[in-house]
Amino acid sequence: MDYTDKRQFKKHGKRRSAVVCVPERKKRIRRNQKVPCRKRKRKCKKKIIVTRIVYKQGPPGQQGPPGQQGPPGDASIRIIPDVRRYFFVADTDIDLSNTQMIPANRFINDDGEPVNEFVELGDEGYYNLYVNAVLQEGKIYNVNPNALTIYSNEEVIYASTLIILEAVGFSIKRIH
Repeated sequence: MDYTDKRQFKKHGKRRSAVVCVPERKKRIRRNQKVPCRKRKRKCKKKIIVTRIVYKQGPPGQQGPPGQQGPPGDASIRIIPDVRRYFFVADTDIDLSNTQMIPANRFINDDGEPVNEFVELGDEGYYNLYVNAVLQEGKIYNVNPNALTIYSNEEVIYASTLIILEAVGFSIKRIH
């Protein structure tokens, strides 16, 4: 920091100065370093004084009072995620000019087995919908145990497009 007001020097620490030729001032100047003018043969009329403050670290302050005791925790609880994926390949074009429902029994799970219904998550989880491996906004679909509903958005899902429904749920397990 450069200070030119002498009152600020008294507040903040000791003043260190260096005489610097204007062309040389772009170089980094270390504390207490005097930079000579390169134009020694003739007098340089464009000299400036660069002033810096040297700070001294003060003594450490007193330690504050200890904080309040936090609520007791139960270290014997573990949160366990439960991820299930359901796959469907569109056999025909799906026109989304109207809301479309795809029944759960048209999907297969990670093991390649057909499913009868989707897992119901309630407030302990969420669903992600991927169309052609692209995550979709949550407002364009709804999931119930029997079907996936895709709301009207004036798009078309073409035949052979992969639709993945990912269900992520969480459960709590107590460890004794």
